[in-house]
Amino acid sequence: MDILSLIYIPAGAALLALIIPAKWKYIREGIAVLGSLYFLNIVIEGFFINDQFLTVPWFEISGIDFSLDFRLYHFSRFILLFLGFFTLLTSLYSAGYFRDRKISHLYYPFVMLTLSGSAALVLADNFFVLLLAWELVTLLLFFLIAMGEGKSASMAAGKTFAILGFTDVALLLAVLALPILYGTWNISALSIQVGDTFSIIIFVLMFIAAIAKAGAMPFHSWIPTAAESAPLPVIAFLPAS
Repeated sequence: MDILSLIYIPAGAALLALIIPAKWKYIREGIAVLGSLYFLNIVIEGFFINDQFLTVPWFEISGIDFSLDFRLYHFSRFILLFLGFFTLLTSLYSAGYFRDRKISHLYYPFVMLTLSGSAALVLADNFFVLLLAWELVTLLLFFLIAMGEGKSASMAAGKTFAILGFTDVALLLAVLALPILYGTWNISALSIQVGDTFSIIIFVLMFIAAIAKAGAMPFHSWIPTAAESAPLPVIAFLPAS
């Protein structure tokens, strides 16, 4: 099993849905449903194989290796299962919800790209990859919320991006500190001293970014704003993303 298939299959489905003419709405819906169903099938197959690691060399700056490291193991399998399940349900629900409603031709491509970015985040075995995937999902959430009707959707999307973008700076600071303090970005290779002051600071910074994207207090105000303006399937899709 190629674990990168969990990233490039939904990304390929997004590209295919993107190049489909705008009037072929039902074909885009079918691509999203089949793409998420195939993703879910691969994840289920992954439960019956050993843990997998994959490193794709990229570049190096001042001794810091910017490689793309991925890991499939018991925890990531569990999260990927729910990612695929929620995306499949959202795609099926969207097909019925938008039957008599207009929606941007970018909706289904963005849903599949969100699945791809979320899979990359879950599979990431270094914080550089995690950060890239994390920001991609934030950007896609902005576009999905903005697809609602009226100016309120644009304002909700702007508020979402402002809150998540601001708190994502905390994640960026934490990620930049890791190779300086511990000599690696690789998650499975990290050995962090519990109770160390810098470790606590890094944890708090990551925790801020995590609870903001989860919509937890005190960074929760973007959730009700988005719920008022975003398309209903997008709000249903937020737990998966």
